[in-house]
Amino acid sequence: LTVAPKSTGPTLVASALGGHNVVSFDGSKNSLSVFSMQQQPSGNAPFSAFMVVNYLSNGWGGLHVGNKISCNQLWGLTVSSNGKLYIDTYCAQQSRNAGTNAGWLIHEVTYDGNIVNHYANGSLIQQLTGVAFQTQPFGKLFLGSEFDAATYVKMDVAMVLMYGRLLSEQE
Repeated sequence: LTVAPKSTGPTLVASALGGHNVVSFDGSKNSLSVFSMQQQPSGNAPFSAFMVVNYLSNGWGGLHVGNKISCNQLWGLTVSSNGKLYIDTYCAQQSRNAGTNAGWLIHEVTYDGNIVNHYANGSLIQQLTGVAFQTQPFGKLFLGSEFDAATYVKMDVAMVLMYGRLLSEQE
């Protein structure tokens, strides 16, 4: 998997989180992208994703995966324009939980083919039912910006994990 800067690249900050490196996005045309992600879950296939993140500004950005800007054609672990944690599907409501300036958190999503569960630090904060994703193989991935790179978010990211299956609670 080759990840390339969308315009200007983010900065690697050594030992920023308990001795671990993080990638810092400055919120100004700073993102990473993949334009043909071959292992993306497609159709209504279950998936799980986790991001260790510190959102430092508001904006409709974070992690986006999918095909195009249309209801249920993509998903994202993001922060909204008013700083709330958000599962971006282009047709969902934001959570009531603060994301911007909340400090480091584990932002998570699981999808079983019908239900999207949205978590912060392991606690369920939102559930969307009746979701029918229509993503296709060879989709795109954006980190640090909105899916179309129209807006950017200042944030630090320590880890992003994506699985093409629903993880169990033990995992």
